[in-house]
Amino acid sequence: MSSNYKILETKELPDSEIEIELEIDTKEVEKHRDFVIKKLNEQMNIPGFRKGHIPEKVISDRIGEGSLWEEQAEQAITDIVPEVVREKKIHTLGSPSITITKLAPGNPLTIKVKVALMPEVELPDYKEIARTENAKDKKAEEVTEKEIESVVEELQINFAEIDKKQEKQGEDKEKTDKKDPLPELNDDFAKKVGNFKNMEELKSRIKENLTKEKEYKAKEKNRIEIAESIIKGTKAKLPRVLIDSELSRMEAQFRADIERMGINFDDYLKHLKKSAEEIKKEWEDDARKRAMLQVIFNKIASDEDINPDKDLVEKEVAQIMEKHEDADIDRARIYVEMIMTNEKIFEFLEKQREL
Repeated sequence: MSSNYKILETKELPDSEIEIELEIDTKEVEKHRDFVIKKLNEQMNIPGFRKGHIPEKVISDRIGEGSLWEEQAEQAITDIVPEVVREKKIHTLGSPSITITKLAPGNPLTIKVKVALMPEVELPDYKEIARTENAKDKKAEEVTEKEIESVVEELQINFAEIDKKQEKQGEDKEKTDKKDPLPELNDDFAKKVGNFKNMEELKSRIKENLTKEKEYKAKEKNRIEIAESIIKGTKAKLPRVLIDSELSRMEAQFRADIERMGINFDDYLKHLKKSAEEIKKEWEDDARKRAMLQVIFNKIASDEDINPDKDLVEKEVAQIMEKHEDADIDRARIYVEMIMTNEKIFEFLEKQREL
């Protein structure tokens, strides 16, 4: 055990969590003073002083010794908590929740650290489950002539509307009130839609796109059924933090989708006559299932040594950071690694076939 802290108590909590009470030595907090002073020096705007050249006493007088000590304590916690987790050999999930219980300048710091534990997972024979699901007849349905004609008709209507918008203004009301004529379905129409020589080539491309769409849906259906069958046969106690984390992701995605349509999220909730918490409660079962699947995939990835391509991960992370400069690069990397690993696991399961 390190001499700069001592563990006062360790308690097991429900939902696969533990709480560790720590006392961090006064000297451990004191040693972060220079770092905190330097950081504040670069952040604070004080008349008569340039950033980076503010005397320590001026900073101390401005924010108070209590606030300085609190900043130092936060730095000490950042250093100590990972050390404690390593010492206790705890396999954690997510970030720890930290509560400061005693904080006074010149005295030891006492905190409580609550962490979610990686649950023990007992998997069913996932390869056999995948083989069984893969053997079922889930081939994509053939594209019908009626489906092709339906897309062509939609294109007709869309291009009629485009032509109408491009008409010159000032036409008499009687003419504009008439039903817009649909463009004739001929080779000229095909050329207008895209780089097609004739209607036959246009319909061939439509059929190709519809076929790909049906194949994708059939593939997703098979993946969902494999995943649900594995979930049913898995024994694991999910930490509450995993479910809450999934609910937060679902809420963020839902909010983004609503606001992308130009609708205020709070106004949308008022229209539904529901609160965000009520909606999250409705999502509880789905969030639990998603969280369980991620725990399962983490276990399969470990057992089968499935890892994403590092170069592809870094390339994708670089693209994310280019589009979102304020994004946290470590979180972006974790997200990309998870998505790519999950895809490789699905590919692994899809390859399981009866011998």
